[in-house]
Amino acid sequence: LIFYLSIYIFFKKAQKKINYKILLIIILFLCFEPTIIQFNSSFMTESIYFSFLILLLSFLIDLKKNFITNVVIGLIIGIMYLQRTVSLYLIFPIIIYYIYCFKNLPSVLKSIFFILIGQIIVLTFLGYSNYKRADIFYISPWQTKFAMYYYITDDLVSKANKIDLNEAKKKRIAEKKIWIEDNKIDLYKERDRRKLYNYYQGYFFEKFKTYPYEGIKIVVWKSLQTAILDPGFVYSYIHQDKTMKKYWKINNLFELPEKIIYSLMIYLFSFIGFVYCLKKKNNLTILFLLIGLYHISVLGWTGVSRYSVPSLICISLFFANGVFSIKLFHEKNNFNSLFKRK
Repeated sequence: LIFYLSIYIFFKKAQKKINYKILLIIILFLCFEPTIIQFNSSFMTESIYFSFLILLLSFLIDLKKNFITNVVIGLIIGIMYLQRTVSLYLIFPIIIYYIYCFKNLPSVLKSIFFILIGQIIVLTFLGYSNYKRADIFYISPWQTKFAMYYYITDDLVSKANKIDLNEAKKKRIAEKKIWIEDNKIDLYKERDRRKLYNYYQGYFFEKFKTYPYEGIKIVVWKSLQTAILDPGFVYSYIHQDKTMKKYWKINNLFELPEKIIYSLMIYLFSFIGFVYCLKKKNNLTILFLLIGLYHISVLGWTGVSRYSVPSLICISLFFANGVFSIKLFHEKNNFNSLFKRK
């Protein structure tokens, strides 16, 4: 209900900004594209995140300088952060979009100020909730600081030093134990666990700075994997037996070649639409491109297809323009052929 309500709001706000036929294709894409809608019937938080991302795009499309609109945008970003921490820095692509649209620094600064107020309101409640519960004011969950340390570091160290992956893992665990002992960390205390999470984050960045070439190669390769769309992800995930080794390769609804073919079809139409949009020099091209690139750049390193779906929502604009431009080209060629025959 929330998801389709957000699409309805998007439709109402975009009517004056997007060609009606293109808008209808966007709406159909958002309502029925299987990679997106599969999450509406799962226990994951994606569906709510997608709903608020569509709401965010709705308010940014219908761009206004009044403070209420900008505070609402900030509140939406804050609520999105409660679902997915990736949205914390969404303010930066929005700043670029505002600069492009307003071309007036005072207007940009004023708008961003009110967006930050809305975002801070939500984050303050979150931080205060943590403070009341654990006597520590913080807004970032432990997974944010732990993920790269756990999923990338071993691969990075292994390839950089040309050692076995298990050896790199043992080295990482041994260094962690030494750090815990040296800093007298009590894992039963949340305050100490927060220190450990900071250590995780710092450890990863230190290794990445030490081996930047290998790190960039891993991130680029993982991002390509993330970009492969999987319309059967939820079905496959529910049916996976996680007690088995490499469980993610078993019980997939679609095999890798099928996923690649489907992804290439979507991206081909979207690329054609992107070129078509560039010719029109529309502000919305910048908006959808920036928000889409932001999500894939921040989450691409995971190598998990579900994290590419927020970018797919932004791709909907280019996909719709691609379908529309191909339809125009087809109609034009048919007309010219008919004229020549006559």
